[in-house]
Amino acid sequence: MYDNNKIDYETKSKFHLGVSGKIVKWNSERGFGFVKTAEVANDIFFHVNTLVGKDEISPQQNESVTVYAKYDDDKKRWSATKITSPKREQLRAEREAKEHALICPMKDKLKWVAPVVGIWSLLVYGVSLALGISYLLISLITLAIYALDKKHALDNTSNRIPENTLHVLSVMGGWAGALVARFLFRHKTQKRPFVQLFWVTVALNVAITVYLVLSGSLKAIGS
Repeated sequence: MYDNNKIDYETKSKFHLGVSGKIVKWNSERGFGFVKTAEVANDIFFHVNTLVGKDEISPQQNESVTVYAKYDDDKKRWSATKITSPKREQLRAEREAKEHALICPMKDKLKWVAPVVGIWSLLVYGVSLALGISYLLISLITLAIYALDKKHALDNTSNRIPENTLHVLSVMGGWAGALVARFLFRHKTQKRPFVQLFWVTVALNVAITVYLVLSGSLKAIGS
């Protein structure tokens, strides 16, 4: 058994390349635990952020893992830089494959979303600078709110943004920002009722804008 008081290059090299061990302690509330290995006497500290596949599987007592670690001279202990296993690597690979399968279609859709938003913005700016700036600000606010709602969804909190709020922002002129946000953040793209109503808000805002232009109401706003 290796003595922690005599840190040598060979042991550091082993942990740099990864050694076998077992999880012997895990504190789920504080997000840290310890791994026992044959290379050192003391258990190796690890934080949840060093776990591969931490979102897919929780650490298990006596779980066999490969630990990468470094020695902390100040704390006089070994700390893991990475905790993994074949199962964890497989789960991570499956998650990344699913994300890739989602991201590619979203990128393809952004290729037509960007021109549509750009052309619409140029048309509005060409008719009324004030209206164009107003729509731009509302779109930026809408994009930020979509991002916030996506964060709340990932955190699984109850502080979600009501869908009606998102639709109202689109009607007010923020649909361009919403359109970009939906594909940029992969948010609100699968729920069919929401998607259908979203396109209704787009058509409604376009109709209102066309009416303002043809009726001459924009003259009161100024150009």
